[in-house]
Amino acid sequence: MSNSSKRLEVRLKEREDEYISYKQFYVLVGTFNVNNRQAPANILLEQWLSQVTDNEETKERIFPDIIAVGFQEIDTSSGAYIYDDKKKEDEWEQLVRKTIAACYETKNKEKIQFELLNRVRLMGKKDI
Repeated sequence: MSNSSKRLEVRLKEREDEYISYKQFYVLVGTFNVNNRQAPANILLEQWLSQVTDNEETKERIFPDIIAVGFQEIDTSSGAYIYDDKKKEDEWEQLVRKTIAACYETKNKEKIQFELLNRVRLMGKKDI
């Protein structure tokens, strides 16, 4: 590291409180291998996605700030790869949305709402 880089790092460290703030976030992360199954129509994923922490000291309920959900093998048909068919993805996303609404948005005093930040589709290739 050069001297100028070291000086810059020292100066930034000295003024860190001017541009950095720290906050604790609660993150719920889950992943599920769908194995090419349809999303169930009449159930919710409450046992999986309903995770509220009770703070023993303050006696308050702590809801996750971020919920990250990953699914594998939603649609392994060749048509999904060729035609960019997202029907099964949409069904699983709707199930997650319904579950989050039932678990968090309707059962809290603060009217917490969640929104989808990103949806990424990763495709693999089989070598035969």
